[in-house]
Amino acid sequence: MVRVNALTRSPPPRVGELCLRRRLRQHPCDACAQACPGAAITLRPDGASLDSERCVRCGRCLFSCPVAALENLAPPSRYLRDNVLAPPLSAVAPSVEELLMWHREHAVRAVEMDMDRHPGWALAVAALNLRLRRLGEPCWTRIAPETATHSGWRWRRGPSAATTTASVSPGRRARRRCFAEQAEWQPEIDERACTLCGACARVCPEGVLRMDAGTLEIAPGNCTGCQSCVVVCIVQAMVLEPGADVSPRRRHWYTARCQHCHQPFRAWQPDAPVCPLCQRHTQGMRTAR
Repeated sequence: MVRVNALTRSPPPRVGELCLRRRLRQHPCDACAQACPGAAITLRPDGASLDSERCVRCGRCLFSCPVAALENLAPPSRYLRDNVLAPPLSAVAPSVEELLMWHREHAVRAVEMDMDRHPGWALAVAALNLRLRRLGEPCWTRIAPETATHSGWRWRRGPSAATTTASVSPGRRARRRCFAEQAEWQPEIDERACTLCGACARVCPEGVLRMDAGTLEIAPGNCTGCQSCVVVCIVQAMVLEPGADVSPRRRHWYTARCQHCHQPFRAWQPDAPVCPLCQRHTQGMRTAR
């Protein structure tokens, strides 16, 4: 009997402290649960939990999480021959997000597969090619698997000597670095509603929104679409729209003085007459005397 030392066991995969649902309790993020094929992730108002017994280690959650909150879980290793993903293929097909990383990090352009045996892979490659066309990238092709014969029998070859194993960087942040020439999301601010409180800039984990002296800068190329800025905006002035433009945008704001309470406040116009707080007190309760 082989005795396993408990001290050498790898810790089970888990959802860590970086989880958006844990940082912001009203956050609706469910990216990992939506990506999981085994329903191993349970969402709670204050976070999420991962059942290590149900987890199949496919890595789909790793590539969907916008803030790298999954811990003790490595991206799957796959067989690679030149620029082709080679068999044996995993039972659970990879996500489009993972295949995009193979496309850019290892210049993969094909998969050697039997479509009848791996329909999930065939669907994943088809979805990948739709995304690649939008990005202006070359599409992937399918290569029929090699077979060997012996005494009248035919079987599929295993990995050849030229085949190596590799993996790719997981997460939306890594994908943003690899495809930095095109953004995925465009943060848009409604100036009619925005009070320039700065909550969106303070909560953004990627530094997409920055407030300096008199300037609000938006860098959409870094945005992972985590929606934290939308969640914390109490006046619902922030939205995320799909878009590819990576050009930084700058909007200027001014320091005005309220005619009611006589306190300075941030405003989109230098002659704004009333601060956001006084605007809410329609009975003049904040009027200075």
